Amino acid sequence: MVCVNRLVALMWGQAVWLLIVAAIAMGFGQGTIDIAVNDYAAKRFSSGLMSILHGMYGVGVTLSSFVMALSLVFPMGWRLGVLSVIVLQVVIMAVVMSSRQAFRGSDTAVTDDEMTTVKLAGSDWLLPGFYFVYGVELVIGKYVSSFAVDHWQYSATTATNVATLFWAGLMVGRFLTGVTTRWQSNRRLILTHIILTAIATGMMFLPVEALLPFAGFGLGLGLSAIYPLMMMVPYARYNDQKAKRVVSWNLAFCQAGMVVLPLVTGWTYQAVGAMSLPIIILILVGAMLGLGSVILRQN
Repeated sequence: MVCVNRLVALMWGQAVWLLIVAAIAMGFGQGTIDIAVNDYAAKRFSSGLMSILHGMYGVGVTLSSFVMALSLVFPMGWRLGVLSVIVLQVVIMAVVMSSRQAFRGSDTAVTDDEMTTVKLAGSDWLLPGFYFVYGVELVIGKYVSSFAVDHWQYSATTATNVATLFWAGLMVGRFLTGVTTRWQSNRRLILTHIILTAIATGMMFLPVEALLPFAGFGLGLGLSAIYPLMMMVPYARYNDQKAKRVVSWNLAFCQAGMVVLPLVTGWTYQAVGAMSLPIIILILVGAMLGLGSVILRQN
C-alpha cells in the first residue's frame, strides 16, 4: 500500500522535492517486498523455481519499459505510464491479500526476540559481501552502451541494443537455469556461470568490434544464475532465524553495491577512459569467483 501511495504522489506531484521523496519512499517499500519475497522463496522453493522467479523480474523490466514508451504517445505522457503501474500494483495487492491465509498457514513466524538473539560470525558476512560485488550487474547495465559508443564508435541506437542484449541474456539465462537445476548442482552452476561471465568480459578486450553484442549477451547469461542460486545458500546452511537475517543482509549489501560500484566505475571511466570498464568488470568477477569458491566450499 505504501508503494501505491508513493506512486500516486509521483504521478500527480508538481514539485521536484515531492518526486524525490516519493522515489525514496518507494525504495523503502520495494526493499521490504524484495526481502520478504526472496526469503519466502529461498525457504520454500526449489532452485529451479527460484531462478524462474527472478527470470520474471526480467520480464517485468522489459514490459515496464514498453509501457512507459507507449504512454509517451498519449497526452498524459509518462504520468499514464505511472498510472498503469498503480493499477497493476493494486491488482497484485488484491491477489496477495486474498491469498494471505495460505501463505500464513505455511509460514513459521520468527519473533523479534528471536531475531535480536541471532549473531552473525565473521564468515557469515562473506555471502553479503558477495552480493555487494554482485552490483557489477548494474555496472554493466549502465555503462556497456557508453563503452560501445566511446570505444567502438557505435551509434546510440546500436549501443542501446547491446545493453538490451545484456538484460535479455540475464532474463533468458534465468529461465534456462530453472531447467538445468534438475541435472546440475547449484555449486557447479554458480561457478560455471561466474567463469562464463569472465569469458564474456574477456571478449570485451579483443580488437573485434562485432564481438561486443555477443559479449553483452554472454555477460547477462553468465550473471543470470548467480543471484537466485546464491540466495538459496542461507537456508541450506543455517537455521531459519539465522537464514532470514542473512537473506536480509544479502539484499541490503546488494543494493549498497548497486549504489557504490556504478559511482566508482563512473569516476574511473571519466578519469581513465573507456577501457577501464572491462578491467573493472574483470576485477569484480574475479572477486565473485574467489568469494563464491570459499562460500560454496564451506557449504
